[in-house]
Amino acid sequence: MGRWGIGLRLREEAVDPMRPVTNLVTNAGATSPLARVNPRLRGVGRHDRPHPDGDCPRFSVATDHHSIVQNATASGSRNGLIVDFIPSPDPAPTAEDVVFRSVESGSLAGWQREIVLFADGRLQHREGDTLISEKRLSVAQVTAFQQVLEDQRFPNLHRMRYITDAAFADYPTVSLSAGWLQTDYIDLAIADAPPALQAVVEAWDALTQD
Repeated sequence: MGRWGIGLRLREEAVDPMRPVTNLVTNAGATSPLARVNPRLRGVGRHDRPHPDGDCPRFSVATDHHSIVQNATASGSRNGLIVDFIPSPDPAPTAEDVVFRSVESGSLAGWQREIVLFADGRLQHREGDTLISEKRLSVAQVTAFQQVLEDQRFPNLHRMRYITDAAFADYPTVSLSAGWLQTDYIDLAIADAPPALQAVVEAWDALTQD
């Protein structure tokens, strides 16, 4: 579709093939509560080729079945960052008392580092099965971080991954999850990821630093 190289695969159940898709817009412009994905957005496809400028906008079909909207939260990467869907099935939901979790894994040694924030404010650092440290955050700190997730529309990043070729050489990647929502990235290129993801990572790093 023009120079943007955008290829959309519309779900058969989402769009009547006999009716044209109308009302192309470039921004969803809707807020998304943390507890659920923006109800107007449905991921429907992927790009077969990278955008010529290294920016791969993501599009979805609105629930009216006749409009296409850009998922601005998941778009915005640049400088050759590989933007793709997470190939594995949706992860099992995290425990109800878990607010947020990051898991850094990969490498040939199979090393894994996990940081978990619980609803009661406990923040645990683990390496493998070993508990490395635990501290307790205030209610205000937990609430402020949850607000960041909502403000940055974390649900709109669900099933997206932002990596580089280094990930295929077993360089560690980071998986972020909240409830059943998940997004992955490689820290080598976080500066090239969408601003929403950068903001979440920055807030999480500030919260978890020793």
